[in-house]
Amino acid sequence: MSDGIFSMIKSVFPTFVAGAKDLQRSIITPTEFFKDMKLRNYWCAQASLIGLVMAVALSLLSFPSLKGIGIEISKDFLSVMIVLNSMFLILYGACFWLGARFMFGKGSLFSTINSFFYISICLVFMKIAEMPALGSRMTALAHSCELGEFGANVTAAISASSVSRMSNFLIGVFYLAFTVCSVKLQRGVNDFGIVRGIVSAICGMVFLSLAVIYIQEPAVYAVVCGYLGEK
Repeated sequence: MSDGIFSMIKSVFPTFVAGAKDLQRSIITPTEFFKDMKLRNYWCAQASLIGLVMAVALSLLSFPSLKGIGIEISKDFLSVMIVLNSMFLILYGACFWLGARFMFGKGSLFSTINSFFYISICLVFMKIAEMPALGSRMTALAHSCELGEFGANVTAAISASSVSRMSNFLIGVFYLAFTVCSVKLQRGVNDFGIVRGIVSAICGMVFLSLAVIYIQEPAVYAVVCGYLGEK
C-alpha cells in the first residue's frame, strides 16, 4: 500500500510543481499570467491541483471551530468538506465567467475556472482572517440547527462580537486584494480594457455573493446540522 501511495505522489509531484510555479507567476506578474491562461480552455491538471490544495486548506482552517461545536473530524467528514469546497471553487469561477459574458467576454468557461483556482488563495487568507470569529459563527450555526433560523442567529453572533468586527475588517482588506485580482483575471482571460474588466469583475462578485447566500450557506448548514444530528 505504501508503494502505491509513493507512486501516486511521484506521478503527481511534477504537476504540483508546475502548478506552484504558475501560482507564483499569478502573484508576481498577474497581467501576463492571465493573458496566458485564456489559452487553457480545457481541463488543466496543474490548475485543478492548485484548486484542490486551496479546497483542502479551506477545509482544514474550518476544523478548529467545527471541533468546538462537537463535530468529530473523521476521514468521511474531511472528504465531504474537501469535495464541497472544491465544488464551491468551481462554482465561483463559473460566476466570474458569467460576469464576463454580461460584458460580451470571449474567455471560455474552463479558462476562467482554471484562472480562478489561482486567485482563490485570497479566499484562504480571508479564511485565516475569519478564524478568530469563526467559533462564535459556528456556535450560532449549531444553535440554528435546533431552532431552524440559520441567518438570524449567525448575523446576531457576528454583530455582537468585537473580535468578529476586527476579523471583518481584515477580511475586507483581503477582499479588496481579491477584487483587484479578479479584475486582472477578467481583463487577461477576456482581453478587456479597464472599464469592462472592472464591471465584469463586479458582476462576477454579485453572482458569487448570490451563490454564497443561496447555495454555499444552505449546503454548509445542511452538512453541519447533519453531522451534529448524528451525535
